[in-house]
Amino acid sequence: MTLPVTLFSFNINDFGDQFDRALERLPAKEQEAVLRYKLSKDRRLSLGGRLLRRYYFSRALKLDWQSIDFVIQPDGKPALVHPQGIVVDFNISHDGDWVIFGVTEQPGMSIGVDVVAMNHDTYGPINDFISSFNDQLMEEERQLLGSMKDDRHRLTTFYQIWGLKESYIKAIGKGLALDLDQFCILPSPPNGVGSTSTKVRRLGLRTRRADGDDDDQAGNWCIHLDYLDSQSISVVCCGSRKGGSILDKDLVELGGTTMNLGDMYNGQPSIFTRLDPTTLLS
Repeated sequence: MTLPVTLFSFNINDFGDQFDRALERLPAKEQEAVLRYKLSKDRRLSLGGRLLRRYYFSRALKLDWQSIDFVIQPDGKPALVHPQGIVVDFNISHDGDWVIFGVTEQPGMSIGVDVVAMNHDTYGPINDFISSFNDQLMEEERQLLGSMKDDRHRLTTFYQIWGLKESYIKAIGKGLALDLDQFCILPSPPNGVGSTSTKVRRLGLRTRRADGDDDDQAGNWCIHLDYLDSQSISVVCCGSRKGGSILDKDLVELGGTTMNLGDMYNGQPSIFTRLDPTTLLS
């Protein structure tokens, strides 16, 4: 399958002793931004994200590495400053040891990506930890989590739900302006919009309107969930911020390859292409 979006990943442990060399490849103002972080790990995560986006745009759009510039949009999403005004939506996420980058060149489409490290301390019983987020979950999500008998399975599913939510709000650029209990992403009927196979799995978005009713937007967003490794979940959410745009067949096909909520790590390769420092700096 040829992916309709470009997805890269980078593990900061791969820097080895090449951090200083990699840092020098950035313009001075970006080097300063990286070094403002106090912790070495945070510096490496920041550097990894900046290298991934510069690597992509220098090759895909044939832009000079050092001349590439970015700005922060009013909605908080970074944007490429292109000399011809070309708009390319991209997104970056980092957690644990991973940085991921996603980009779509389809006009009018937006993308959000999120990586969730599952090895954080819950600081107490798992049920208490999950319950502390109840006001940020829709009823359907609370019911799904409550139906699971195994604590570890429940925690994994919670992290998946959280990553799905984060990827959507990053795709639409609303961040904290959108309450997390106003939408959910759950398994959809397999014969949804754009699919001709009754066996295709999909994750569908449902949003809550001001009148309290729900809107099913499963056909408007491609949502893909999988793992980078046994402790790291990755999510891609791609669609139109304006809504009402039916996905093309490539995005539908990508959405049909997702893992489902609650699926545990099975060792299958991620859809993200893992890059190493040698490749990024070549």
